[in-house]
Amino acid sequence: MEYYQTIQNRTAQTAAVINQWLPTLSLGGVTAAELLGQSAALAALAQARDDALAAFDAADNAENRAFLALQALTIALPKVAEGELDDAVAAESALLDLLSPVYAIAPRTPESALERGRKLTSALTRINDYFAGLTPARPPVTSGGKGVGEVSAAMAALPAVAQALEDRAAEVTAARTALRTAATALDRLNKRFYSRLKAEARDHPALAQALAQITTTAAGLPAILGIRKILQGGADNRQLHQRLVRRQRHEQRRMAGRRSRRKLRPQRPRRPQRQRHRTLRQRPDGETAHTRAQWQQNDQRQRADADDHVSAKPQDDAAALGGLEWLLARRSIPAALRSLQCRPMTPRPGRNPMASTMDGGDFKARCLKLLDGSRSGAGRSLARPAPWNVRLGRSYS
Repeated sequence: MEYYQTIQNRTAQTAAVINQWLPTLSLGGVTAAELLGQSAALAALAQARDDALAAFDAADNAENRAFLALQALTIALPKVAEGELDDAVAAESALLDLLSPVYAIAPRTPESALERGRKLTSALTRINDYFAGLTPARPPVTSGGKGVGEVSAAMAALPAVAQALEDRAAEVTAARTALRTAATALDRLNKRFYSRLKAEARDHPALAQALAQITTTAAGLPAILGIRKILQGGADNRQLHQRLVRRQRHEQRRMAGRRSRRKLRPQRPRRPQRQRHRTLRQRPDGETAHTRAQWQQNDQRQRADADDHVSAKPQDDAAALGGLEWLLARRSIPAALRSLQCRPMTPRPGRNPMASTMDGGDFKARCLKLLDGSRSGAGRSLARPAPWNVRLGRSYS
């Protein structure tokens, strides 16, 4: 069922209700009889459209036959000419070069077939003249009894049938437009009559009950797909490819559904990654580190320096006390004890901000006071050093 037939059915239902309950009803001078007359006129317009489509199909077939005839000649004749010419002969080798522009064009459309036919005509004319000048003369290039004359005739006939096809296409468009315009006008008039009947049905219960027989919802018919273009190709041009009118809209809907399904698809949980300290952190001694491993390496190097870098030459009490305070500031109590028991430690350049001068008698008391304060403040055993992050006064998760 086409769209105009649905409108005709609704018009017949509306006219039946009007004739039964309000026979004298008219809208803008249009009665129920005239409404049915407009509905019947749609059938004539639909028939005119079908006739135009039939004429268009005939013109399309004629144009396709002319195209296939020209295409077959433009494909076969270059191969025959190539077989007649000898590449070892200089003159014939030059004639073979004339066929290269012909082979460069694929005759898949009428336009390309015409272009290839023009180049082929020029090449065959020179090749036939060369064959006619030989002694003895050789026959012109032909394929199935058809030669350059048939190519010229096919090229002249193809534009005419192509123009006839465009004329028939214009007639089909006009017929479709006339049918669609008349169907739209009738549908709007039918809806106006229905609105008038609903207004009259407020005081007419029987009429209100009769309005239920008029179909007001869509029929839910599938969309009509018209063939926009037919392409011939494939193996030996034996396959037809149809391009439908609403194919693009179908592809858009399909892609939209794919995107919606992609959004609803559950996401795969990601594995938790270990947090890394990528920012530069300033160490107390001025050094920097990126990762925890570098922090550990720097701390081990500092402990090794504190344990091993001991000067063999005794220093004064202030320097020794400064080195001891430097060790205690970094919680390296075992190294401080060894430094106190053996000999004073030589402080590294730039790392002894606490060094000061004092009397020799206060040296031992000051050292013991520093050791006692370190033991009580840290609350840890001297034989069990604290973890590296605690010794540096930092805590990392």
